[in-house]
Amino acid sequence: SNIDLINLIIISGQILVIGAAFLLLTNAINSLIDKVQERREIEERVTRQIKLFSKYVMGTIGLLTILGILGIDLTLIATSLGIAGIAVGFAARDLLSNLLSGIFILFDRTYQVNDAVLIHNTYGIVRLITLRNTEIKTFDGNIVVIPNSKVVDDKIINMTSGSSLMLSSISVRVSFDEDYQRIKEIMRNVADNHDDVMVNEFNQLKFRVEELEERLQGVEIEMYFTVQAINEPWIKGEIFEKVISSLMENEVKFHRQAPNNEPSYG
Repeated sequence: SNIDLINLIIISGQILVIGAAFLLLTNAINSLIDKVQERREIEERVTRQIKLFSKYVMGTIGLLTILGILGIDLTLIATSLGIAGIAVGFAARDLLSNLLSGIFILFDRTYQVNDAVLIHNTYGIVRLITLRNTEIKTFDGNIVVIPNSKVVDDKIINMTSGSSLMLSSISVRVSFDEDYQRIKEIMRNVADNHDDVMVNEFNQLKFRVEELEERLQGVEIEMYFTVQAINEPWIKGEIFEKVISSLMENEVKFHRQAPNNEPSYG
């Protein structure tokens, strides 16, 4: 009949309008993602994953909207899926949590590839960031894969924040009666003559001098210096060895612990 034909035309028009609206909205979201990628310098591989994720989300919402227009009872569909839906929900919970956490990490730029970080008790260089995981290469050569949901829930220490350089330090403990300025000059000389220590107007050597507790009878002198993050453990070790060797050559007296005069029992 004419009424059925008119209803069919109206429903078809509604479906076309909704389809076009969701298509335009998806394109707008993709354009926004592209702009954020350029501004935040996110890898193209990762933005493709985000676009695919948003496409599935928008497609699902659009499909449910069209089913509602066609008069299909969505409640009945949800009930019929029932147990299967719950099972899929539990299975997808961790996946969805990791995906959302990955998007948060990428857009918040808490850390980037090649940053030196300490995450989830893992210290190393960020090798790869995906929507699901963060890969860290430890300084002993191992690759550690951490789910992004655990990264977001944990404390993140970023030693570089987008730079390839990081601040490192070594410390020595010397006797009270030593000349602290002389010791600092010895340490400074070692750092200045090491090829991998960055010393310029932006990266200066810094020192911290602190008195030890009474029973240790001495002072701790700590030197801070800038190095390439990827080689930090080895450079730090070399600096420490050379500092100790230079201090011994200059007959510097190291701290000594006071004897324990407390009586023992038993």
